Parts: sequence; structure tokens; C-alpha cells
Amino acid sequence: MREIKFRAMTDYSKFSVKLESEMVYGTGIFTDGVNTWLASHDGIRCLADNIAFKIVSKESIGQYTGLKDKNGKEIYEGDILDSPSVVEPEREICEVYWTHYSPGWYARSRESEDELSAFTDDCEVIGNIYENPELVGGKK
Repeated sequence: MREIKFRAMTDYSKFSVKLESEMVYGTGIFTDGVNTWLASHDGIRCLADNIAFKIVSKESIGQYTGLKDKNGKEIYEGDILDSPSVVEPEREICEVYWTHYSPGWYARSRESEDELSAFTDDCEVIGNIYENPELVGGKK
């Protein structure tokens, strides 16, 4: 059975104190109608007294795919992969996403707009679209 986990960027925009956003990981997402919360385990097994609830940006939520890259790093929705090209021996930068049209995890190449329906053992996570948008042509 695949482990269900999430990650998201913290959202401190409503606080008067300016804090830097950070990527947090957890096992549950919920909303109270105003904020979106992530039940964060911060690397600790989720026991009742070890759970921290963090306010996160709804747009930055990504689910764990159940897959790992060539270095054993977990691959999440929104990750940016350095992947072998399907057509040429060159490498491509790809973004991981979920589609409901043909349910499953895919990686889309930003250079060729090709969709890779399967991940290879040679993929490597090099960042994500929230912390490293410049890798896929966005602004940091």
C-alpha cells in the first residue's frame, strides 16, 4: 500500500511578523474555511503529541507519488526532475503532476512539452516549482 503524505509551503502572509516560508511535510491537509492546515510530522512519526499544525499555501500542496528518484529521494507533485529524454540522449527538465483525465502521475517536459507517462530509474529531483521556479522558466 502506498504511503499517503503531503508537503506544502508555510503561509505567514496573514501574520504581522514577517517570517520566511519553508517547505513542510505531513500526513493530512484540512481547512477551517479561512486557512489551510498541514498536520506536520517534521520527520517524527505521527503520534498525537508529536503533530504540529502549520498554516500552508493551498496552491503549494503536493502529494507524494509513492516513487523515489535515483538517489532514493521521495518524488512529490510539483517536483522538478532531471530526466533522460525520451527521444534524444540528452536530459530534460520535467515537472511532476497528477492528471484526472488519464489518472496517474506524469512528468511534463518544459522544453519540448512532451509528457512522460512513466518515470525511469534515472530521474533525479533537482528542486520544486515553489522553491526553484527559475528551473522551469519562472521567476524566483
